[in-house]
Order: sequence, then structure tokens, then C-alpha cells
Amino acid sequence: PKYLNGPETALYTKGHHVFGLGLAKDAIIKAKTVVVVEGYFDCVVLADGGVSHVVSPLGTALTADQARLLKRYAEHVILAFDADAAGEAATLRSIDLLVETGLHVHVAQLPSHVDPDEYLRLRGREEVERLLAGSVNIFDFLIETARRRYPAAMSNGGAGRSGSTEEKVEAAQFILPTIAKVPYAMLRSEYVRLLAERLHL
Repeated sequence: PKYLNGPETALYTKGHHVFGLGLAKDAIIKAKTVVVVEGYFDCVVLADGGVSHVVSPLGTALTADQARLLKRYAEHVILAFDADAAGEAATLRSIDLLVETGLHVHVAQLPSHVDPDEYLRLRGREEVERLLAGSVNIFDFLIETARRRYPAAMSNGGAGRSGSTEEKVEAAQFILPTIAKVPYAMLRSEYVRLLAERLHL
């Protein structure tokens, strides 16, 4: 079968471990940054292509235990999940967990329907590194996601002037729960200020 998951036991729980961490640990510590991809194959291909600080969850959604494990080695996380609806949903779930752990999270914006391993094979290592270096912070990622989900509220270049108050509030309520998880009061306050400015609320 394409996927065959081994059973969890008293000695092994997938949610407590991270695929590739044993090999990536030193590179992560040196860079203070870890790149998290969705699948084993993405991880293997990127590592083989020279992106040595890459890991992936063990075939499941990222867990709080995995986030805490990454925090032991890194200060920054770059999420490079697939550029599709499932990847976006996984990115949103992971952001909340990682931010709550106190990690600084950025999101690499892959072209639509391109996996990280495909991007490396098509474009090469330098382009992958450029993509990772150009990753956006969580606020910009959330604003862009809200723009797709609530286009009326986020129209006019994000000013929100043509959207109804209700639509703008819906967009704000999509973003605010994640901002509320940011453990740094000053950063949290700045994100709220920027959100109010973007939505004219």
C-alpha cells in the first residue's frame, strides 16, 4: 500500500517524535531555524538536495509534543507545506501550536499545487533557499489567507473600505485567535494594531 502506518506502542508514539531530527539536529542548532515539511518524501528529497535543517511530522498533523521538541533546538520555524487546501489547513493548525510554544513562525509560499520536493527537483537548491529566505511572517500569511476567504472584507488592497462591518469582523475573528496565542505582549499588541489598520476596524 502507499501508506502503511506501524502501530503505536508504549515505547513509540508518533506524536512524540519528528522524522529526520536525528540527522538535522546539528544543522538546526547552527541555523537556529528548522524547516518543517508535510511528508517523509519531501523531507528526504530536501535533505538530499542540501537543505539540511529539514524535518517532518510522522505522517500525522503536527502535535504540541513535536512543537516542544523543535523548541529545544530552534528559535525559528519555516513551514513549507504543500500549496493546496489541505496544506493550508495543516499550516493554520501548525501555526497555532508553534506560536503557543514561543517559536517565531514563518510560512514559505510555494507555487500552487507544487510540493517542496517537486520545487527542489524543478528549480534546484538555490531557488529553494531563496523561497525559504522569502518566507512571510504569520501575520502576513493570515492576512493573505483572510483575503482569499473574505474577499469583500479585505478588498481595496486590504483597506476593507467596501466590506460591511460584519464581513470585516468575520475576517478579524479568523485571525485573532492565532494572534491571541502569541506569548510576547508587545508583538501581540502590534499585530492587533496592524489588523485594525488593515480592516479599518
